[in-house]
Amino acid sequence: MAAKIEANRGDVAEALMGAAVCATFATRPFIPITDAHIDLYLDKVLKKESLSDSFNVKNLKTQVEDSITFSISLPTKALAFIKDSSNRKLVKGLYTSTLSYVNGNRDLQTKAAELYKDDRKNYIIVSSAGTLNQKGTKADITIMIDGKPQTKQISLKVSGGDQFAQFGGANWETQLSLFTVSLGLDIASVKNQFNTALESYDAEARFTDRGKSTKDMMVYLKNAARISYTAASLSMQTKINDADFKKSLAQFIRKGATLNDPNIEIVKLAGGAAKSQSFGEQFNSTVQSMELSVSLSIKGDPTISLNASLLDRSGPLISIRAKFEAPSRSTSSGKVYSTYMRNLVEAPTKSLLYLI
Repeated sequence: MAAKIEANRGDVAEALMGAAVCATFATRPFIPITDAHIDLYLDKVLKKESLSDSFNVKNLKTQVEDSITFSISLPTKALAFIKDSSNRKLVKGLYTSTLSYVNGNRDLQTKAAELYKDDRKNYIIVSSAGTLNQKGTKADITIMIDGKPQTKQISLKVSGGDQFAQFGGANWETQLSLFTVSLGLDIASVKNQFNTALESYDAEARFTDRGKSTKDMMVYLKNAARISYTAASLSMQTKINDADFKKSLAQFIRKGATLNDPNIEIVKLAGGAAKSQSFGEQFNSTVQSMELSVSLSIKGDPTISLNASLLDRSGPLISIRAKFEAPSRSTSSGKVYSTYMRNLVEAPTKSLLYLI
C-alpha cells in the first residue's frame, strides 16, 4: 500500500511526469530516463520563484541548440511536498510508473529524436499545469513544439483517482443530460417520482457543521438518485449490447476523458506501471466488439457498473456513481456547510479501458 502523504498524489504525479517528459527531450545522447533525471528537472524549476525555467540543449555534432521551457503549477500542499526532496522517497511508486510511461512511449521517443536531428532550433515547452484550465482542457501535462501542440497531451490519473468526468447537480435536468442525452437511456417515467423525492430538499440550506442536519438533507439527494439510477440501469439492460448504445457509450467515454480533443490521451499510473488510452478508431471498434453487462448497487452511493468481456479478457469498464458532499465555505459569522450531489464517471485501475 502506498504511503499516506500530506498532498494529493495526482498533483504530485503531474510534477514528476512533466519533469520526465522534459528530460526525454533534454537528455542527449538519448538514454533511458531515471529518477535522477526527474529530480534534476524538478529542481531546475522549483528553485525559481516563477516555477518556470528555460534552457538550451545542444546537438554535439552540429552545435545546433534547442530551447526547452519547463513550468509547474501545483496546489500549495503538493508544491510544498515536492519541494522537500526528502519527501520524494514516499512516492517512489509514482517515479517507477512515470518512468515506465516515458521510457516505453515510442511516439515521445521518436519525436525527441526528430528534434535532435533536424538541424534547426526548436522551441519545446512542457507544462505541468492541470490546475490552471480544468474546464477548458483535460490535459494535465501539455507539450508544445514550435508553437503547436504535440500529440499526445497527457491527462494523468493515479491509483485511487478513478474519476474522469462528472455531471454536477441534483436536479432532473442533470439526470437527463447524463443518462438520456449522453447515453440514450429512457428515464422519463420516473421524472415525477424523482422530483417528489426532492420536494423537501433545500439546496440553499446552510449548516454549522457536517452533523445530523447536513446528513438528513443528504437523504433527500440519495433517495432521488436511487430512483434515477434504477431507471437508467433498467433501460441500459434492454440495450446494453446494441450497436447504437455501444456507439453512444464510446462517444460518452471519449468526451468525458478528453473533451473530444484528439490530441489527448489518458494515462493511468499504478503499481509501478503505466497504462494509457488514446481513443482512436481502434477504441471505437473494440467497444463495438465487447460483450457488455450492467449491474446496479443502491447501497451507499448509487452506482451503475458496466463490465466487459473481450476475447480472453473480462473485467470492469466504467462506473457511474452518485456522490454526496457537504462542502464548506467561510463567512463573516464562521464556517458553514451546504449539500451537493455529483455524478461521477469512473474507470478503476483494472478497467479494460486502459487495456484496449
